[in-house]
Amino acid sequence: MSESEKACFASHYLLWQECVRLNEKILILEDDIVFNKEFIEHLNEILSLDYEMLRFNYQENKIAYRVDKNVALVLKNNLF
Repeated sequence: MSESEKACFASHYLLWQECVRLNEKILILEDDIVFNKEFIEHLNEILSLDYEMLRFNYQENKIAYRVDKNVALVLKNNLF
């Protein structure tokens, strides 16, 4: 893992700890994120799902639920 990847993970880990401490939902975004129109249109629907963790990222051939042609959910029960 590169130094920048380690730093990114560390910052996310601190946010996860804060999420647990507050018992609130949080949205962690990368600094280079680009929202497309379809993502914005479906954001409330996605965030209303009853999952402890949602991870938004590009996943080829690992789609569990397609929202539309540009947005899909990949759902994992085992995170480790």
